[in-house]
Amino acid sequence: SKDDAVVLFFSGHGQTVKAGNRDIGYLLPQDAMVRFENRTNPAPYREFCVPMETLRSDAENIPARHVLFLVDACYSGFVAARALDAPADVVSALKYSARQVITAGTSGEQAVEDGAWGHGAFTFKLLEILTTETDPLQASKLGVWLKERVPREVKARRPDKTLTPQAKYLSGEGDFIFLRPGTRLSGANGTNRAGTV
Repeated sequence: SKDDAVVLFFSGHGQTVKAGNRDIGYLLPQDAMVRFENRTNPAPYREFCVPMETLRSDAENIPARHVLFLVDACYSGFVAARALDAPADVVSALKYSARQVITAGTSGEQAVEDGAWGHGAFTFKLLEILTTETDPLQASKLGVWLKERVPREVKARRPDKTLTPQAKYLSGEGDFIFLRPGTRLSGANGTNRAGTV
C-alpha cells in the first residue's frame, strides 16, 4: 500500500556491456545464458538479464512510500542516481516518499568476496550493522556507514582490491527506516510505517 516500506536485495553477478558508444549495467539472474567474455554483444544480456537502469524506472511503479534497493553485485553503481543526504530526523523522513539504492561499489568496480566473510564484503558489513544496531536506522546513515566500513574491511583482507559503496536517491525526499520489531516512534502517526529488521 502507499504507507508500506519495501526492501529489494540482490546479491549476485553484475556486468557492464557495450551498447553502441555507451556502457549498460546488467544484473544477471543465476540462470542467465550469457558469456562473460563477450561484453560487446548486448543481445543476450537484453534477453536474459535485468538492466540496472530498469530498477530506477520500475521503482516508481511500486506503490509503497519507501523503497530501498540493496545491490551486492559487480558494477552495481550503474543503479545509483543523486547523492543520498540524511533528512533532519526520523519522523520527518517517514512523511515523504523515497526511492533509494545502496550498492556494493561504483559503476566501475567489481564486488569483493572472501571465504572469511561467508558473503561479499558489502553483504558482510550490511548484516553486521543490521544485526547490531538497536536504534532506528535511516538508509542514508546506513549508506554512510557502509561507505566507511566496507573499504576498510576490503583493505584489511584483500589489499589488492578496492570497493566503494554508493548510497543514492532514485527519487523522493524521505528516507527508508529500519526498526526493531515493536519499536514505536514518538510523533509518528499510524500511517507512517518503517521496515523492521
